[in-house]
Amino acid sequence: MPVLRTYDVSDIEKIAKIQEEAIEKRKNNTKAEYTPEDIILVRTTDYLPEDKVMKPFKDTPNIVKDQQNFLCNQFLDEDRKTLESLETYYPYYRSTIHNTENGIVSSHMYGNFENRNFIILEPLKNQLDKSNIRNFAGQDTFIQGDMKLSDEAVIIINSAKYQELLSSNPNLINYNICLYNGMSKEAKEKYMEEHQNSLGSETNDEEAITSKIIMDMGYTPEIIGSHYIIESNTSNKIVELNKKLAAERNVSSNEKHQYSKEYQDDLEARREITKKCDRMLADFIIKANNLEIPEQEIINSEGEVRNSTSYILKELIGMDNLKESVAMFNETIEKMKDKNRFPTPEEFVKSPDLDIYNEYVLQQQQANKMQ
Repeated sequence: MPVLRTYDVSDIEKIAKIQEEAIEKRKNNTKAEYTPEDIILVRTTDYLPEDKVMKPFKDTPNIVKDQQNFLCNQFLDEDRKTLESLETYYPYYRSTIHNTENGIVSSHMYGNFENRNFIILEPLKNQLDKSNIRNFAGQDTFIQGDMKLSDEAVIIINSAKYQELLSSNPNLINYNICLYNGMSKEAKEKYMEEHQNSLGSETNDEEAITSKIIMDMGYTPEIIGSHYIIESNTSNKIVELNKKLAAERNVSSNEKHQYSKEYQDDLEARREITKKCDRMLADFIIKANNLEIPEQEIINSEGEVRNSTSYILKELIGMDNLKESVAMFNETIEKMKDKNRFPTPEEFVKSPDLDIYNEYVLQQQQANKMQ
């Protein structure tokens, strides 16, 4: 499909004009109550749905890197640079897909949602009978399992990224696309330097373009906070509709995800992943350094790596070798992911511990054959 339209939100004045238009749209909305036809779901993501089917992280091969491992947790007295060198990959598990209603999510303490590749707009009416919606909320309408986009869905993309994204995602041509020319990073930084008391809403081109296209599609845009829709002339109509829809389906409404059963279940799965990744990391370090340590000395009855393990390893091989082993561990996982050989988080949870050292040896053997 051809690009529907290209918008310009490249300066403060254009953003301010859209914000004023949105305010007027909310003020002039005279509907006594909302129906599903008044709600559009908004999702920001770096991943383009395959065949228009958005899958939760648990069913999508992925790896993230941070300090969620026994080395970083036990070496709390080490400096920041050392801890960064001990970061490892693990699969991120989440069974739910999250959307806001009639506005884009604001970045907050639980996540940064800015500068992602795609902003996806999907009418709520097209998901009510297709998706397993577990909570209706302006700041977080979440679905458990897959979400298949309808033909009415619109994807918003920054013009500067479009050609590169089109090259890596040829199926983009099957979507309704709106492009926008946003503010440059330099222009945003200059404005913030000159207006140090600003919270940055004046430069929020993503919120502006989302509001503009929402209005062009016939909806009334809202401002979405981290915990709720910011109160406006129309926000309570969304809250009341969410209550009604949730009551009809015996699910929750206007609740926070972290209080839901789905969140607690996912949290337990992530705990199991952490334990499993810790065991795999310890196993890799021991094998890579030809150490002979009985498993019961490092793994307790709960399947967790013991608190003393990091110090035992450091004493046996030293911090430099620990860092090198972690780098080898990470590189092996990266190559597995690149070759589509790393499991989905759901598969990872259900399978025995992976022998990453054996995979490392195989990769080295293959590399040697190619020389």
